[in-house]
Amino acid sequence: YFGLTEYWGFVVRVDNPTSYVTNTMAALVDYSFGTGACSNAGAIRVEFPRPVTLCGATVAAYHGHPNQWNPTNGADGNIEWFDGSSWKRVGTIPSNFGRERVTHRLDWPPTTAKEWRVLRCKPEVHAGWEVNVRVLEGPIGLSHLIFHHAGVESR
Repeated sequence: YFGLTEYWGFVVRVDNPTSYVTNTMAALVDYSFGTGACSNAGAIRVEFPRPVTLCGATVAAYHGHPNQWNPTNGADGNIEWFDGSSWKRVGTIPSNFGRERVTHRLDWPPTTAKEWRVLRCKPEVHAGWEVNVRVLEGPIGLSHLIFHHAGVESR
């Protein structure tokens, strides 16, 4: 577990969840590559009861059902926070995500928000210009989603 679990309750929501995965926050912080949360298309969302200041996250791929789920689902995914009117990206999952059972640490400047999400999407481009609309690109699965709270050391 990490510092936030000791102080604030929070909720994980999975859009279009994969049925053979537990899809709970406990499964995302148990340090097991065989449990986690997977979305067939959409996002893995975390909502805190009040705004929290986060400065990074540790993520890893879901390896629990390799015959049914590709562990690389999530490569190049985004971690975003909601500012009250739109989602803002703070981190990008590396393209080598899921090839091995390893964790990836993402760091960003301290950012305060109540709602966070992880998803795979790409910018929509018209006539060579990126517009502020993003198209969901596909499934995403995580075995680890461990946020790093600014000022609280992770265990």
